[in-house]
Amino acid sequence: MTGVQTCALPICFPVTIEKQTNHATTKQKLTEERANHTNTTQELRQTNNNNNHLTTEEKQPTTQSVNTPENSAVSQPTTKTPQEIEPVTSTKPPRELSYAEQSLVEDYNTNREAYTGHKYKNHLLTETAESMNNRRLGLSNPPCFGLTHNGNYIVVQANNTKLLIPKSDLKINEHNLGSMEAYFELSPNTKQLVGSGKKLRIQLEAPAVLDATNTLVTKGRFTLVPH
Repeated sequence: MTGVQTCALPICFPVTIEKQTNHATTKQKLTEERANHTNTTQELRQTNNNNNHLTTEEKQPTTQSVNTPENSAVSQPTTKTPQEIEPVTSTKPPRELSYAEQSLVEDYNTNREAYTGHKYKNHLLTETAESMNNRRLGLSNPPCFGLTHNGNYIVVQANNTKLLIPKSDLKINEHNLGSMEAYFELSPNTKQLVGSGKKLRIQLEAPAVLDATNTLVTKGRFTLVPH
């Protein structure tokens, strides 16, 4: 009995020690692996933080360059202020006048008393009622004139051409201005001048031209100047 127990102890004891040793080694390895995993996680977090920090720094200059006018590369559309907008003027050149027309314009502007309604009482014209009615209806028929003793326009025969001019003592107002625009080209500020209440006179630049039936062929042109 004693020999059996003696043999059993040497066999069982080393096995127990080996198991305990293996268990301790395994436990140590698990601890090291956990520590390594923790370190790796911390490194990853630090890397992410660094990346986020770099991304923020990289975005800031871009945002500043867009918001700062002197650094902006984006071209903005320019809009002229009312002071910078150039006034619209007509680009239509004036027609070339004949010698007879030029002579009439010069004499009209320098010798106004000769072109009053009283001086030309037998040569006064006014637009016919039918012609005015057609124009008010929007028809494209040219204005047609007839002789009358109280007309506002004078017909002057120059060689074989009939020239139409306003009588020099014509009073221009808001009521007859619309009709005058149908026979003459007016300066852009004519309406403003008429509404100002100032005393004005006609500065003739070109007479209108009529055909043999006193129908308008070519518009004339004048401006208004202070009397």
